[in-house]
Amino acid sequence: MPEVDLSHPADRVFAAVRQAAASASQQPESIGRRHVALVTPSRVTMLHPCPPPGTLALEQSTLAESLVPSGTPRNIAVIAYNELDAAKTNVSLVIPFFDLLRIFGYLGHAVWIFEGHVSAMAAGSQDADVLIVDDGMMRHLPGNWRSVAMRVMRGSDIYAFERRSGNLRRLK
Repeated sequence: MPEVDLSHPADRVFAAVRQAAASASQQPESIGRRHVALVTPSRVTMLHPCPPPGTLALEQSTLAESLVPSGTPRNIAVIAYNELDAAKTNVSLVIPFFDLLRIFGYLGHAVWIFEGHVSAMAAGSQDADVLIVDDGMMRHLPGNWRSVAMRVMRGSDIYAFERRSGNLRRLK
């Protein structure tokens, strides 16, 4: 677990992050383009662009659609390693399923990523319909992480990304 800056109120940080993840860009060069929001342990929010509207081939979104259909926009919280320098360098190296997260965003879902620190578990999981946890981070999470997350989530779908197989596995 990376060291987390506790000086920023988690509730405020994540309220802003959920709003940013749910909004399409209004900037002239990327109108309508969505972003995946990544909250670093220092509580810096980085917005990573999803593919521009209308550019993704149908076969590229098949897996994402089978997991979280795009008919109803969902909130997807993700627990993954996201230290600032690593995220700046190449986020796909530290979050191997990052391209899938960008496709979820492209399909209209709000996606945000955080590290799962005990101080942020409730705020980071708040209002999520789906929670995806990188299995490489599970050993760093507090023992009660699932019950804390389930208490504040809107939905109940929790998946583990298995680094070894590259699959998402639904947790019971």
